[in-house]
Amino acid sequence: MQPTSQGKGHGRALFDAVLQEFRDNNTSIIGLDAVVEQKATYERRGFVESPLGKLRCMSWDIPTNIDHIASHDPDTSLQLVDIKDVPHHLLAKSDLDHTGFERKHLWSEKFFSRSDLFGFALVNGNNVSGTEDICAWTIARQVPQGFRLGPVYAVDQKAARTIIQSAMEHAIRRIENPSTNSVISHPRVANPGSHTVTAEIWDGNPHAVKLFEMLGWSTVGVDYHRMWLDGKSTPQQAEGGLAYSGMYAIFDAAIG
Repeated sequence: MQPTSQGKGHGRALFDAVLQEFRDNNTSIIGLDAVVEQKATYERRGFVESPLGKLRCMSWDIPTNIDHIASHDPDTSLQLVDIKDVPHHLLAKSDLDHTGFERKHLWSEKFFSRSDLFGFALVNGNNVSGTEDICAWTIARQVPQGFRLGPVYAVDQKAARTIIQSAMEHAIRRIENPSTNSVISHPRVANPGSHTVTAEIWDGNPHAVKLFEMLGWSTVGVDYHRMWLDGKSTPQQAEGGLAYSGMYAIFDAAIG
């Protein structure tokens, strides 16, 4: 809402129209991410904050924190591969398994052909035929200020650390050499310039914030409150769901 249009009921009218569109299409679960200034407004409209946690915006300053990733030591029993080499329908299924959001049309060849996008997956073996073969994956998108990272899904903290570190290392290489296309086997540069990598960390996973802090990331002082209409979340993002243990950062950071 433009400041001159606030306080006139326009925002409520738009909001109600969106909710009605969802109801007309038999949408049973409706959620949103609220800034703290609007949390009370959404509560009055029936939204309840997730008991699992918030989304915490964190960033990593590339030139001052290079040493934090010097000890990158991937599990030799797994393979680190370019995200574009993983079947897209399996990434869509993994996304659905972690979030409950069905976005299969978004995870398309068009999306993965973008030049501003890169990512990694940690996989078992040479033939990735099911989501059980994907131990972790992440995507990053380049923006003028640096990069946006997300999602980060992983079976455990070690796998999550491997792909986050890999993305951080590749971000350095991309800044030094914008023509870098491959995400595997490029030398690290000494002075990449002043850029940051930012992500929206899911602190519903008790290990997520700690992992990013261990890798040199710090909070930027902005949190989003994940809220659900009438408190009804997707099963994946409820207590005991896969998001609790497998989601480290959300997807929204890498889309745009």
